[in-house]
Amino acid sequence: MIPIARKAVEERTAAETKRLAALRLSKRPEHRRLVEEAESLKKQVNTVEAEFPTTLVMEEMKEPRATFVLVRGAYDKMGETVTAATPAVLSALDVGAPRNRLGLARWLVSPRNPLTARVTVNRFWQQIFGTGLVRTSEDFGSQGEPPTHPELLDWLAMTFRESGWDVKGLLRHIVTSATYRQRSQLTPSCASVTPIIACSHAARGIA
Repeated sequence: MIPIARKAVEERTAAETKRLAALRLSKRPEHRRLVEEAESLKKQVNTVEAEFPTTLVMEEMKEPRATFVLVRGAYDKMGETVTAATPAVLSALDVGAPRNRLGLARWLVSPRNPLTARVTVNRFWQQIFGTGLVRTSEDFGSQGEPPTHPELLDWLAMTFRESGWDVKGLLRHIVTSATYRQRSQLTPSCASVTPIIACSHAARGIA
């Protein structure tokens, strides 16, 4: 470094000038203090980042991998090529919607797909009353039981969706209804009815 300092300014190269300036700067007490403080902060940052838990994150491929129907389930016997889509018995994805998890998520809460709201409302009804409007809450398909009050289920599902999926509002509406607040004690009016089950069925509707 001494030979560089002895050179005239116009004789020094850019690299030599830079090395000489860095040496002069490193000799200043204030500079050394700032460097030590920066190194200490870097160590603190590294310590904190090392404590963060890590998790695997999925990322969509830029070019989707081709998917085939496997002939008789054999992985090495590929049949026709298929693309991502919704079940044919339900509404299709919106035009222009991405054929990935984002598109599926948007379709699940789309007004064109009534299934999500109906299943969700039925689950909450079951939690509150013990039995859902569709008794087979685990099977909402054609093999399950039909809803005991289909109009009520449709109305609750529509209200729930149009409220912006307000769970608290849905629960408040159900538990403040006349159906939920009525007594379980058998009244004379119900006892006088020949089929007593009629009273229990009437109690399932929201007044």
